[in-house]
Amino acid sequence: MTWRVAKSLEKLRAQINALAPRRNKASDGTIGDSAHSKTKSEHNPDANGVVRALDITHDPDHGVDCGRIIAAIVASRDPRVLYVIWHAQICSSVVRPWTWRAYTGANPHTRHFHLSVVDDPAAYDDEAPWAIGTAAIHAPPPPASTPPPVKPDAPSPPPPDVEPSTPSQPATGLLAAFLTFLRRILGGS
Repeated sequence: MTWRVAKSLEKLRAQINALAPRRNKASDGTIGDSAHSKTKSEHNPDANGVVRALDITHDPDHGVDCGRIIAAIVASRDPRVLYVIWHAQICSSVVRPWTWRAYTGANPHTRHFHLSVVDDPAAYDDEAPWAIGTAAIHAPPPPASTPPPVKPDAPSPPPPDVEPSTPSQPATGLLAAFLTFLRRILGGS
């Protein structure tokens, strides 16, 4: 059977890819594997040959925070959404609408989020942009700056935030006695 992905899901994936081009895609998915084909899943092509589910990999180090994306989609109450799953939680537009509840499926969806769209061609092929904003896709942290290398034989400059050293205090007690003893032995004053 030939199949294709719902155009609304292609649009969402394209939006995420444009905002986070270096993101990890290891847990991304659309069409289900043989295990999915034995279950009722939007990862299986419907009667029209359309796959109505999308998984997107959680990769905050490269700009994709699934929690933020899903929160934005749920907050938008997009009519294309059937349900979303993220971190052992599910939120449906139909069952207890727009209320998060526990998800007890075999895969807790901690490495990716799952989004299924409704079984309505006008909705699932609607290519309107998803309300994920740029806050949902955040810029990765900049790389840590490293100081320039210092030649091995060059003295290291003091760090800029260190107070200048104060003169050492005179030795007292046992240390003073030991230093006096060393001076006598070595012939110093």
